[in-house]
Amino acid sequence: MTYLVTQDGPIDLTLNEPDETAAILQNVRVILATLRGSVPLYREFGLSSEHFGRPINTVVPMLFAQIKEAIETYEPRAVVMQIDLERSVSETGLITPAVEVSINA
Repeated sequence: MTYLVTQDGPIDLTLNEPDETAAILQNVRVILATLRGSVPLYREFGLSSEHFGRPINTVVPMLFAQIKEAIETYEPRAVVMQIDLERSVSETGLITPAVEVSINA
């Protein structure tokens, strides 16, 4: 079974989530929503901001690699099946990742 995880909206964290699948999906969502360097004592966690301001044709492969590597490193129970990058229609340049994962628990 696969699940689609995005970083949209606020994250309602549930500490000690009893449902293992829900805990894994929550962890993947936190990885997607966290900017690398923003967590004290865990500076490598999350996604890098090095792609900000770069052309879209260089950003897309960078994000694919970062997302896959971050999930493999910080939530190895989730296997990345597919990554879609949704681009905003406005001129903000906002890119929102949507990651399809399967659970390997």
